[in-house]
Amino acid sequence: MSRSKFETGLVALAVLAATGVALTGCGKRGVLDTPPPLFGERAKARYEAQQQQKAQDAADASARKGNTVPVADQPDNAPLTTRDIKAPEQKMTPASKQPIDGAAPSPFGAPVSTRPPG
Repeated sequence: MSRSKFETGLVALAVLAATGVALTGCGKRGVLDTPPPLFGERAKARYEAQQQQKAQDAADASARKGNTVPVADQPDNAPLTTRDIKAPEQKMTPASKQPIDGAAPSPFGAPVSTRPPG
């Protein structure tokens, strides 16, 4: 019994989908690492040499790269301006964590902490 081109393509698509699901389940993103060989001393030595070379190449690349942070993303060490200083109502901190200056103390006492001590 021969299969049609449609059935062959459908089987190939199912195999690709199953492979994709299996690889997404492993949790690793990007290029997958090659596992070390199980047999052969030469193969193991070659694998170790490749791993050492990759580590050396990565160290060389990071040393050559230097500072690649764009000027716009570098931290600003300038003093605060009126734009940086916000009024208490503009801060998104609840009053129980940072009371508003000048507010009278609560007649019921301090609010109960919902966090465990420590």
